[in-house]
Amino acid sequence: MLSDNYQNFKAADFLDDDYFISWRTDNNKEVSNWWNEWLLKNPHKKEAVDKAIEQYNLITGFKRITPTADQHNNTWLNIEHNIFNAAHTQPRTKFLYWFAAAAVIAITTGIWFFNRKPDAESVLIASGDKNKTIVLPDSSVIILNKNSSLRYTENNEREVWIEGSGYFQVNNISTPGKRVPFAVHAGNLDINVLGTIFSVVNTPLQCIAVLKEGKIEANAFSKTVLLSPGKKITVSNSDFTISNVNAALYNPWIEGNFHFDNTSIDELTDIVSVFFQRNLTIKNREKLKIKSISGIVAANDTATFVKTLSILLNARIDLNEKELIINPK
Repeated sequence: MLSDNYQNFKAADFLDDDYFISWRTDNNKEVSNWWNEWLLKNPHKKEAVDKAIEQYNLITGFKRITPTADQHNNTWLNIEHNIFNAAHTQPRTKFLYWFAAAAVIAITTGIWFFNRKPDAESVLIASGDKNKTIVLPDSSVIILNKNSSLRYTENNEREVWIEGSGYFQVNNISTPGKRVPFAVHAGNLDINVLGTIFSVVNTPLQCIAVLKEGKIEANAFSKTVLLSPGKKITVSNSDFTISNVNAALYNPWIEGNFHFDNTSIDELTDIVSVFFQRNLTIKNREKLKIKSISGIVAANDTATFVKTLSILLNARIDLNEKELIINPK
């Protein structure tokens, strides 16, 4: 039934509206035309509607597997417990109530899209000693750095696992009324891609994702954050941080160079940590007169990188297995 109060609706209200749910589920042309016309007349509600659609797609984007008997019994015990608790509280929305039950199923049986393991029979692509460009059947493009690998199952190339570094250009596709998800798994980081360009670096010490264009949802340790362009998430073994960065610096394997442009020493410290797995230490920091650097520096050869950096900083640089040490002249 059509509501006469759509002007005051928020995302959660739309999720509780039968006519909105019909639009997302029934593939009815008349209903779809009505909503499209309503949005044209009410552009100020587009943000709330888009958020409702995004939540709806996320909620309905489960993958089906067959649970064991114990999982099945435990799931329904959890559902009955949640129903009992819900009966003693004021329900928020019908759809969100259904989501609570669905979430119990997802978490209990392990069918949530994130935190899955690749199937035993999966496709493995390794880059070897040079970059490798992969074009998926949906026209998404992934450029692997050398000594990196990508894995996906034969029946779903839009869920991938990466070791090493990769540059992703994901094609946003959809079926009637539903966006087709694309997920990237890298160590403790899971990424729900919303049609975008980004880089992922997965090393034994840390995992990062840097967004260049579009949007991604990053999930780590049961927490989800939405990244906008120029944001970086860094995930360690137990926590994560969000920071602002120059996204162009985080895919040097594409051209083989870092293009520094007034890059601060703090940014340089992060680059050394991510791509050379070393800490950057500055001795007598007060003597370092140069506070930022600009120039093109080779990324594929550590010795060349260090030599060029020493010229740009007017400093002697010592290198060992754990540190890159800057000694100002």
